[in-house]
Amino acid sequence: MARFCESKYKPLYLVALLQSLGEEKCIVFTSSVESTHRLCTLLNSFDNLPFKIKEYSGLQRQSVRSKTLKAFRRGDIQVLVSSDAMTRGMDVEGVRNVINYDMPAYIKTYIHRAGRTARAGQTGCCFTLLREDEVKRFNKLLRKAENNSCSKYSVPSSYIEPLHSVYESALEKLKETVEMETSRKRKTGFKSSFSGERK
Repeated sequence: MARFCESKYKPLYLVALLQSLGEEKCIVFTSSVESTHRLCTLLNSFDNLPFKIKEYSGLQRQSVRSKTLKAFRRGDIQVLVSSDAMTRGMDVEGVRNVINYDMPAYIKTYIHRAGRTARAGQTGCCFTLLREDEVKRFNKLLRKAENNSCSKYSVPSSYIEPLHSVYESALEKLKETVEMETSRKRKTGFKSSFSGERK
């Protein structure tokens, strides 16, 4: 299924879509490790979401990733935000929905992502959030998969309207977090280069 949205409101549509799906287990795919981290940080900046969201990323230590995956399998985490590289070979039962937050560039990637849902004969849905300029490319992708049609999914406006003010607040929190992380990286980089000079 596809959902068309303006670029700047994409996270807002994602939150509305997640809310409309209830507490069903879901993997949200991004195009990179950096996008994964940023999107997960933004989603966790939304107040009072009724589901738990974690990132599964190459930026994390292996022990953190293992712990996250176990919690996702148990159902303690409902939404896992990840890039493609991290989910190769991952097998999690009960994933009802996959959301392509970033449209995949290749049909193999699309099939791999969609294959994370509907395991062991279960049913599932694969959603793709598209900007207007991505529609043609997405339709071309579907033709390569010999699938010429894709349902358009409509998120109820009653889910989107109340999110606007919360979204602005979440963006501010994201900005603060990014600035803090950048500052921390600079300090760490400075310390390591300084200690290297002294050796």
